[in-house]
Amino acid sequence: MALSEHDSGARRKDGIPASWYVIALVVYVTIGYFTKSVLLNWIMGPLFLLVMLYIIPTVIRGIVTKARTRLVE
Repeated sequence: MALSEHDSGARRKDGIPASWYVIALVVYVTIGYFTKSVLLNWIMGPLFLLVMLYIIPTVIRGIVTKARTRLVE
């Protein structure tokens, strides 16, 4: 996948901007700093990334798409 001149920021092959990974890392470290529980164990770490980088953007994209189609109709 070639980057065009109009793309803002670097994008990975899967379409997730690299900045989202940085934001997910900052949020994860911040949560880890303020909570000292088993929240960030080896199961929750990968699930956190799944939620932050796939589920939340998919839900937001669906909401935006529905809102745009309602405006067009």
